[in-house]
Amino acid sequence: MSYTLANYKWGVGEKGHSGGTVTWSFATLSLGTAFARDISNPLYQALIRDAFQAWEDVANIDFVEVTDSAQSDLRLGWDHIDGAYGVIGTAQSYYSRTTSALYSVTEAEIRFDLAENWSTSKTASGSALSFYTTALHEIGHTMGLLHTDDPDTIMYPTLTSQPDLTLHDIEGAQLMYGARMWGTAQDDLLVASKAASVIDGQAGLDTVRFEGTLSHYSVTDDNTLNIEVYASQTGRTQELKNVDLQLPISLLWLCLCDTNAFGKISEAG
Repeated sequence: MSYTLANYKWGVGEKGHSGGTVTWSFATLSLGTAFARDISNPLYQALIRDAFQAWEDVANIDFVEVTDSAQSDLRLGWDHIDGAYGVIGTAQSYYSRTTSALYSVTEAEIRFDLAENWSTSKTASGSALSFYTTALHEIGHTMGLLHTDDPDTIMYPTLTSQPDLTLHDIEGAQLMYGARMWGTAQDDLLVASKAASVIDGQAGLDTVRFEGTLSHYSVTDDNTLNIEVYASQTGRTQELKNVDLQLPISLLWLCLCDTNAFGKISEAG
């Protein structure tokens, strides 16, 4: 198992339940323990927005950007941490205990070290560190994902060349919050979970991503853009990896069968 879960999460304090709506902001106000500087560079701002979207695409949680205030659930900014080449980012979550099994996060802060040489692209460049990957990692901490011992995951404690969320990162997030099942009026990415589930794409040309070790998926469209996904184990051990299927309105029935390691999409019947 290449993910480790904390005893806290956003939303209802039960594994598999939605994280609800989490508001976040760039820390421009002096509130509580002040940040050294706000993140005003639009390139870094865009990377943070992309990082929130990456988690939102795969887990049942909604991150909504708001103007900075004391009511913002999650605030992000620059700070002086420990100088270059040390701790490059920190995440601090505050939570309360309810009658649920886990603590519920009430607010959180993410700080990035001003002393580091940061890349303004999604990947590291030369000696510049990946700001995007670090943002993914720290947001993951606020969601209740702890460090792993797998260097191929985003939640590994040391920054690596891994550019984006891996299957194990996604599995941990979905165990905490459930899979992202509800689309919008836009073109959405929806991730099929290992269990039988219903995905409602709402509108737009949505993409369903099939991930995990199940070797057979049946997909049906009830002609109202509600896509039912049934997963069944066939006994074969081949793994489906990042197989995307775009579902137009006219789709009636498709079968995804693992004729090779990455699966094959073909019409059936």
